Amino acid sequence: MFIFNFQLNGTITLGENIADTGGLLAAFSAYQKLLKRIGTEPKLPGLPYSERQMFWIAFASVWCRKQTNHHLEYTIENSVHAPAKFRVNGALSNIKEFSEDFKCEKGSKLNPDSKCSLWQ
Repeated sequence: MFIFNFQLNGTITLGENIADTGGLLAAFSAYQKLLKRIGTEPKLPGLPYSERQMFWIAFASVWCRKQTNHHLEYTIENSVHAPAKFRVNGALSNIKEFSEDFKCEKGSKLNPDSKCSLWQ
């Protein structure tokens, strides 16, 4: 994938991409177990999202940031981590439950026809 004049190297970020998705799936599983034990959580006032949707939003919000082009360039060239936007979208696009919870259109960026699934 190209960002500005730079290409993301998926080989360099692969391990961390897998870790992001695996960690998110483990956290989601734990959250589902918690909900079974405690029942529902109170809704946040003024927000129309379900508990599950709020889980995904909370994950994504951790990575919400404004980056300078210089920092983005540095990250692409030197880090084993993909830039924040791609960490979020990459992980979420491979999780069936996310697509179901937000009713993402099949074949869209966040619900591709082909998902990478290492864990069942």
